Amino acid sequence: MTFFLDFDRTLFDTFRSYQYLSQKLATVAPDFKPFFDEVMLGPEKFNYNNPQRGDVSRHLETLFLEKKLILEKDEYAPFVYPDAQRFLKKYGAQSVVVTANRSCPSYQKAKLHASGVFDQVREVRNIPLNAGNTKGAEIARALAEYPAPYVYVDDHDTQLDAVQRECPTIVVYEMRRDGKPASSGRTAIQSFDEVEVIL
Repeated sequence: MTFFLDFDRTLFDTFRSYQYLSQKLATVAPDFKPFFDEVMLGPEKFNYNNPQRGDVSRHLETLFLEKKLILEKDEYAPFVYPDAQRFLKKYGAQSVVVTANRSCPSYQKAKLHASGVFDQVREVRNIPLNAGNTKGAEIARALAEYPAPYVYVDDHDTQLDAVQRECPTIVVYEMRRDGKPASSGRTAIQSFDEVEVIL
């Protein structure tokens, strides 16, 4: 059995990590901090289609590449959800974390290492979102590398749709940590504790 798992807002409390990162930026990039706070912590913080998020990502990428912003090992561990920690302790060897980004691969890699998740799972696959590429297309290309049956957990509508479309043999769960119903008739879960019950 293989679990394909999203990272941000599924395994990892991304919003709390942004609050923490804002404090670091006050020291290493004080001119950038107000813009970061406005986009990532302000009224539009949950608007994932906001084009300014791309500007933030590119700036963070530059800070990491220039070694101005550094995350130490396990520095982000407190932001991994407790239920996700329990799940990975039991199923990490059967889990593949699938991340997707347009403009910040160095920051994404740093987050995974700093969270401790990188060392707990079988593999991490980072997918560049360009030319219409999706997690569904990437997983479909690699599916034969992993033992069946398959489970996919994500919080993002577009990626869930892509996986259902490209990989019809995968059982899909929508992570709703806000407690709201799933979209498009999918099965919603609020924590990884529910996965074992469903299985």
